[in-house]
Amino acid sequence: MTNSINESDEKKQVSGPINTLLNISILLLLLLLGYFIYSGVGKFFGSDNTVHTVKQDGVQRLIQVKIYNGCGVKGLGEKVTEYLRKNKFDVIESENYSSFNVEETLVIDNKGVMENANKTAEVLGVNTKKNVSQNINEDFLLDVIVIIGKDYKNLKPFAN
Repeated sequence: MTNSINESDEKKQVSGPINTLLNISILLLLLLLGYFIYSGVGKFFGSDNTVHTVKQDGVQRLIQVKIYNGCGVKGLGEKVTEYLRKNKFDVIESENYSSFNVEETLVIDNKGVMENANKTAEVLGVNTKKNVSQNINEDFLLDVIVIIGKDYKNLKPFAN
């Protein structure tokens, strides 16, 4: 009789750690499954997780942008900054342009990689054929400059 009690106690002692490991393993599997379902569901429902990057010396980084307000309407720089950051751009700075007479929004490539300016223009809704240009400036460390013009209401950040 004492043998059966001791065997029962030994089984409980061994099964305790095994049950704990099994429970932890199941919990981890459920968490992983949940993560994969969550990440897959976002893609299924059209969530845009595109990251706009530049490849430089084998390292990828976000496209760096500086925004100028070229029409003088208060708050435009902040609104465009927020929109571009939401769309995975690295907005370095936003400030007023030297003039408030810019009619149409301009996107300018500073580094000789027009693809960066075109991506930026497309995300903002700027005409890539007409309003994207290149002005390579070795002293300027940014990839792209955006000058917001009086046509700002036509840009994607201001679309309702």
